[in-house]
Amino acid sequence: MASSVHWGLLWQGRCGDIVDAASTPDSRDDPIIVLAAAWSGRAGLAERAWEGMSPARRPLPQAVFARASLDVVHGRLREAQQGLHRGSDAAHATGMHTQFEVLAAWAALRAGEAAQVVAALWPGLVELDGPERRAISEWARLVLGLALLELERPADAVDVLGPALEPMLRARRLLMVTATGYALAEARLRVGDAAAARLVLADVRD
Repeated sequence: MASSVHWGLLWQGRCGDIVDAASTPDSRDDPIIVLAAAWSGRAGLAERAWEGMSPARRPLPQAVFARASLDVVHGRLREAQQGLHRGSDAAHATGMHTQFEVLAAWAALRAGEAAQVVAALWPGLVELDGPERRAISEWARLVLGLALLELERPADAVDVLGPALEPMLRARRLLMVTATGYALAEARLRVGDAAAARLVLADVRD
């Protein structure tokens, strides 16, 4: 299965299908296997997939991204940020810089640096073209929305998270639907709109 197909499955939340493909010859050296396992709570499997990856592939941007994602899962936030920084030039050259930036922001949020996340993501928040790019934009909105909630800015969080959730649901990009829905519901509760919060939860649970 091609790596581009894997990315589509990833945003759909079909991490199990990606991991299952690891048994096929053309997928054993694919960093998306590491990413799918890490993002579906199977860190041990992700580590084994990483160890099985050829050394020649590990410096490539997708592999750097997968390794940094796994480091975030393990709580090795400094290592994740350092790896992303070292790989930033290659990420720009291959069009993966946005993914690197959002993952770095997620690591910063996990490290308690919500204000830094807002400073990094808010100015450049744009709607990106194409299904995969749109998914990255939605992920950026989730990270930014969570940071705004940490900073007690729920009205801004509503404005950021709302435009992410509806297209996720419509396009069945389900990987981050639950997290986005719960964050939006929390934001709506904090601005005093309990009815809207219940509607959001109902949409996510359907």
